[in-house]
Amino acid sequence: MSDEGCREGPVVLGLAWDSSDRLVRAAAALAAGLGLHLVCARVDPASYLTEREPDDAGVR
Repeated sequence: MSDEGCREGPVVLGLAWDSSDRLVRAAAALAAGLGLHLVCARVDPASYLTEREPDDAGVR
């Protein structure tokens, strides 16, 4: 099976607040090597979910 056409989305990197620059550089090198965009995301650890859709929302 060929992996041609499998590269559709970005490389997504979830970061802790104290993540090192080395991790971001490694992810950037990976994304560049794959010809993809890199998306880095951080979440405030003090935040909390106030509302959630049920897992079957929209499924009938």
